[in-house]
Amino acid sequence: MNINHSEKSKVLVIGGGVVGLTTALILQNEGHQVKIVTEKLAPEVTSVVAGALWEWPPAVCGNHQDEASIKISKEWSLLSYNIFSDLSKNKESGVYMRDVTFFFKNLIKDNSKDLKKMNELKRHVRSFRHSVSLIEEKGVNPEMGIKDAYTLLAPMIDTDIYMKWLQEKG
Repeated sequence: MNINHSEKSKVLVIGGGVVGLTTALILQNEGHQVKIVTEKLAPEVTSVVAGALWEWPPAVCGNHQDEASIKISKEWSLLSYNIFSDLSKNKESGVYMRDVTFFFKNLIKDNSKDLKKMNELKRHVRSFRHSVSLIEEKGVNPEMGIKDAYTLLAPMIDTDIYMKWLQEKG
């Protein structure tokens, strides 16, 4: 089989949520002919109500153990951080850079997983700061037992606006 790499291919994207529309837009921008097949579009898809705050893997909401998956997720996260940072310059996109603070009930230096994640993360994000003083600065109730914190600038996506922007770009 001879494949002519100078010819762009025809691509079928299944799904009209954030992932499907973002994939379609990237492929279209690379010159591929893209067709999207979806049962529903915004505002009738889960993507318009999903949380959309960037985080470095493994995410707080999951405790993943598969190192190969985590490695790939970190590559994707770094790529998406840079792409969404650029998109935040266009307010019509619905992507914004926001201060995000993570609080811990133990000192980060005393937990090897938290320390490793923090040390990796701070090399890749903007406005990183690790300080116990963040607890008081952010007004955390002392009775919560919070002992450590760090903050960074992370992409946050208003999915209603982002979905509309994606549909208009397509």
